[in-house]
Amino acid sequence: MALVADSPTAEIAARLMGVPNVRYFYDQLFIKEPGTQAPTDWHHDLPFWPFKGNHIASVWIALTPVNKEQSGLVYVAGSHTWGMLYRPDPAPPRENYLKGDSANLLPCPAFHKEFDNPEYRFLSWDMEPGDCLVHHPLTVHGAGPNTSLEQRRVALSIRYFGGDAKWAASPTAFTVPGTENEAAAGLVPGCFPANEEIFPVVWREEGTVSAG
Repeated sequence: MALVADSPTAEIAARLMGVPNVRYFYDQLFIKEPGTQAPTDWHHDLPFWPFKGNHIASVWIALTPVNKEQSGLVYVAGSHTWGMLYRPDPAPPRENYLKGDSANLLPCPAFHKEFDNPEYRFLSWDMEPGDCLVHHPLTVHGAGPNTSLEQRRVALSIRYFGGDAKWAASPTAFTVPGTENEAAAGLVPGCFPANEEIFPVVWREEGTVSAG
């Protein structure tokens, strides 16, 4: 929790989103061993989560050297403005993962087949440990295999929200701990999820008092 609350990541997310304060959502550790051939399928994050809104950010922190050949992230520039929601297919596949209308969404295209297509612009960066990338929840991204036979690729992604974020009916089996009983947690679809125990404020601009 010290990294979530005390590192610069929360302020970075808040400044880039233009919001006066942010709350912690959850974090994920990503590891690809040397020689891992499995890619990270193209996707965007929001369709997996019980949220709506633009003010939700993923801060992806390299914990080892990262480049495109070592499964660095590749983004489709501008994809957050397309107005598209792609089906939140889990990897590996899981039964009964999709809920409601999410199963009817189109699958995310295999954008690695479009690298030579001038209609798209792809972004990727070499990173050193401690470098970070921040992306909008609708930015389409993926990663290739780790072709290095010596270097493990490790990254931590921390998710923050504030501003216009709203609670929504869960489109997948993904559950935020503590939200199993939405009524008891005070979570109302269409409203800002202001439960301090589940979603603590981890950074606020001086002079502000809330994250709503």
